[in-house]
Amino acid sequence: KTPSLRNLGFSAPYMHDGRFADLGQVIDHYSHGIKDNPNLSSKFTNFDGTPKKLNIQPNEKKALIAFLNSLKDEDFLTSPMYSDPFQK
Repeated sequence: KTPSLRNLGFSAPYMHDGRFADLGQVIDHYSHGIKDNPNLSSKFTNFDGTPKKLNIQPNEKKALIAFLNSLKDEDFLTSPMYSDPFQK
């Protein structure tokens, strides 16, 4: 199942190992930071096998971050029903 993008702006750090502190760093990674790896998905490689560079422009990055931050659910964020049961 694909994870939801809802409240993505509130779920830092990002990536499987938490290496990115904000969405801008994630976008920069996909824009020009993908490294070659034997396990790299073909979706992120060119025909010659080199990693793709998406070359996301600054205005596109800003718009993408704004869009991702708009996918928020205020009720989910503020409802006691969804709060941390271990929080003191």
